[in-house]
Amino acid sequence: MRQDPGLPMPGYQLREAPWGPAVGTVVESRDPALPVGTEVVHRAGWQEYAVLTSAQAYPVDKALPAAYYALNQGVTAYHGIVDIAEVKPGDVVFVSGAAGGVGSLAGQIAKAVGARAKVIGSAGSAAKVDYLTGELGFDAAINYRDGDLLGQLRAAARAPTESTFSSTRSAATLSRRLCKPPRTPRGSRFVVRWLDNSTAASARIRGWTS
Repeated sequence: MRQDPGLPMPGYQLREAPWGPAVGTVVESRDPALPVGTEVVHRAGWQEYAVLTSAQAYPVDKALPAAYYALNQGVTAYHGIVDIAEVKPGDVVFVSGAAGGVGSLAGQIAKAVGARAKVIGSAGSAAKVDYLTGELGFDAAINYRDGDLLGQLRAAARAPTESTFSSTRSAATLSRRLCKPPRTPRGSRFVVRWLDNSTAASARIRGWTS
């Protein structure tokens, strides 16, 4: 929200609608492909009405329970798990910040694409730990506020961790500590996503292999 946020996207401007992804319902249309009543997702920002071309609005997938389900962090989570970490069947995957918007989806995607062995998440409260295992299908979860995160992870994994997805930069330190045999096997993949405001660097997803 600063004048120059130092990100690969523009900052918010005074007296202008905040930009960003939004959903809405078509109330007037000159394109038969988007008739009145169609629920669409667009990037015209948060405003009551927006005038768009048909190329700027996309129908919301009817398989979703509601239009606002299209506003999620799924692309980031999928890119990190599938394209960068390249999670494969049998991997043991550790997701930090697992109860957040990105982490919660990253764990579920890892499970769906082949981490049949185990997906472990970390969160900051007992309620969130219960949520990860009870509702989201994580195989195990640990509370990082209980201390000894490495010890907790070893006990939960009971096997080397092949892939780590960190949704905050603070978890990068842990990931690098994990990225050393014999804690992890050679070829383990590590993904870290963060916003680096201290150096005005862009938002990034980084990956590396042990």
